[in-house]
Amino acid sequence: MRLPQFVSRTVLCTLVVLLAACGSGGLDAGTDVKSSGTSGSPPNPQPGVFVLSQANYSIQQGDDTVTVVVDRTSGSDGAVAVNYATADGTAVAGTDYAATTGTLNWNDGDSTAQSFTVPISSATPFSGSKTFSIALSAATGGATIGTPQTATVTISGAGTSTAGSISLSAAGYSVAQNGGTVTLTLHRTGGSTGAVTVDYATSDGTATAGTNYTAASGTASWADGSVAAQKFKVTVSNATPFSGNKTFMVTLSSPTNGAALAAPISATVTITGSAASAGSLALSSATYPVQQSAGSVTITVVRTGGSSGTASVNYATANGTAAAGTDYTAASGTLNWAGGDTSAKTFNVTVSAATAFTGAKSFSVNLSGAVGGALGTPAAATVSITGSGSQTACAKGSGSYTTNDDFGYVVYGDYVVNNNNWGGTPGQKFWANSANCWGVTTTSTVDGGSPGSYPNVTRGWSSNDGVMQQLSDPGTNDWTTKSGMGISVTALTQATAHWAFSAPTTGTRWMGLMDIYFHKTNSPDYTQFPPYTDLMVDQALQDQVFDGTTFYSATAQQDNATTVTLGGVKFVIYIDDTSEDSFHNGGHTIHLFELPTAYTSNNANPVWGSMNSRIDIKAIIAYLLQSNPLDDNGHPLVTATGATVTSPLITPDLYLNAVNAGWEINTGTPFTNTNFCLAMQSEPACP
Repeated sequence: MRLPQFVSRTVLCTLVVLLAACGSGGLDAGTDVKSSGTSGSPPNPQPGVFVLSQANYSIQQGDDTVTVVVDRTSGSDGAVAVNYATADGTAVAGTDYAATTGTLNWNDGDSTAQSFTVPISSATPFSGSKTFSIALSAATGGATIGTPQTATVTISGAGTSTAGSISLSAAGYSVAQNGGTVTLTLHRTGGSTGAVTVDYATSDGTATAGTNYTAASGTASWADGSVAAQKFKVTVSNATPFSGNKTFMVTLSSPTNGAALAAPISATVTITGSAASAGSLALSSATYPVQQSAGSVTITVVRTGGSSGTASVNYATANGTAAAGTDYTAASGTLNWAGGDTSAKTFNVTVSAATAFTGAKSFSVNLSGAVGGALGTPAAATVSITGSGSQTACAKGSGSYTTNDDFGYVVYGDYVVNNNNWGGTPGQKFWANSANCWGVTTTSTVDGGSPGSYPNVTRGWSSNDGVMQQLSDPGTNDWTTKSGMGISVTALTQATAHWAFSAPTTGTRWMGLMDIYFHKTNSPDYTQFPPYTDLMVDQALQDQVFDGTTFYSATAQQDNATTVTLGGVKFVIYIDDTSEDSFHNGGHTIHLFELPTAYTSNNANPVWGSMNSRIDIKAIIAYLLQSNPLDDNGHPLVTATGATVTSPLITPDLYLNAVNAGWEINTGTPFTNTNFCLAMQSEPACP
């Protein structure tokens, strides 16, 4: 019989209670009727789930922080923890916000929400919006991470679209007179929209450009979005020491593309004088090369660092492998300076060719007994005499490398010897035994009017892609280390070349020269040819005499040529001939023509200069690094356009990248290179 529905439910509920309470031993008053499972088993733990309270946060750039909340849900059993960290989006840590990481911890039974803050920066205002993200990770204690696990924070920019303002970092700078340079800093603030520039220039106060400092002017540039500080340097001179202070000004002008100027737009630079000094007395070089046939060598002593009061120093020669009375005439004496006099003083030592020898011999010159000034460095120098005897045999043989290729080459260690027949001289054949023994023959018998070939030896950077790559490991641009070049001009301790060759003295036209290349990087690519500065040292000429009528003579005269003695060798110098602007890439073209040590007066085929020279490249560079270089007569150098040279012709930011020695030839056979050596830094001196 079926019971009414309400009766059946009552009975069932009663049975359930009785069964649960009684079990096998009857009803126990202490039994917890809420328990479940097997008697004595613990409940299942619920450590919880971590979630971010929201997936998106929106703030203003002017807000100091954004607060992020993390919830513990679905349980609170046990002690638990979770890590959090920010990550860049379009907003950048360190500029728009501060990178933030950390760990949040909960105790057993604690389900209270926890939070952390992320600092927001308004130091660099921007327009529009930028974002970064926040993420949870590495939950511990059995807890898990739910959704949302990450959140996006959107910062609304506080700035407007503006180019910003440009200013100097300070209204005053100071530098000691012997400090070398002073660095000035420019700032762009209040905006970064668009590429902008500003001009800067120095002007005299009580300090005078050319005496106390080197005038500087230029343009500073910022790319769109850039607010990085820009810097420039002004060179300070200690050539004329003074006591007290002197000042000059630096002023900003002409901002572009909507940028404004903000204070300070000018600054006063104070130079603290190094006090009056008598200066120091030293030789101009530690080495002086000379040919045995030259007759004499000129030694130069300089006074630097001050000119207060009179000064004097003694000099004397001493034997080395060269003997006084046989190879040279012993010399001694005293050089004197008046108060305020900083001019270089010279003396000559006679060299004898009465007993010709091959190879090289040397003697020393020493300074001593300085009065009224300090004895500077170098106080001793070595004079190296190259013998006028016959050269060691150098000739083509059965084992010589040979090529008819217009651009054939062979590599010898640090050097590449290259045919380089760029002018198409007929029948040109090239041979080489080593880096210092090679030559060329031609079948041409007609003077083409100008040189058309350049067989040469190069150490360092070359304009020829294939040659340069031969000095590099495949796929690299390590030719600088392969050749030992790419050296900062301010780091040079030695750079001396010895070059000897033989060439016909009739029936041809040729010129022996060294191109010395400089660049603003120590490893320029061959595509950056021509170099920034090209220094041409012309060693010898055939069919050109400096009499005012031939090409080079006329060019030198119209380009304000003068003479300078550098490393014991006297040169004709002229600067920036306009017809040769293509030979450099923003710097200078500088010609140095060695004065004759060998000269024939045959009007049809004159030979002018030396076919066996030692060129002190370091001494030449040191001279051209001067702000106000003077010639042998104490007069300032003048460029081809008539401008006085007041800034270094070779600037301290350049690198010596190559020495390229060879002949420009037109006709004639044979030409033979009998010696080429370039001694760099700590390398042994050339024999």
